[in-house]
Amino acid sequence: MKCRPGDIAQVLRSSHNQSIGLYCQVRHRADAGEFGPEWIVEFPHEVPAISRRGTELRCTLCAMPDAWLLPLRPSDDVDEILRIVGLPKDAFTPLRV
Repeated sequence: MKCRPGDIAQVLRSSHNQSIGLYCQVRHRADAGEFGPEWIVEFPHEVPAISRRGTELRCTLCAMPDAWLLPLRPSDDVDEILRIVGLPKDAFTPLRV
């Protein structure tokens, strides 16, 4: 699975095209659905959704397949280009906390 509880994720696919591109926070695992493992995600406002029974509704807490989400998290990896050419002399490196 790509996501973890607490992740901010972008919706890549949706039963309602209006949800594609929106951001949500991954809360906890849900029962597996038709498209594999799912998460309960929270949106900052109500979004259109379709229940497992096919009913159209609006929700802030929705079940979303892991495969339809792109988790957005900071990376500790060094960018490949920076590794090849190095940092510019006038660049600064952020402090790691």
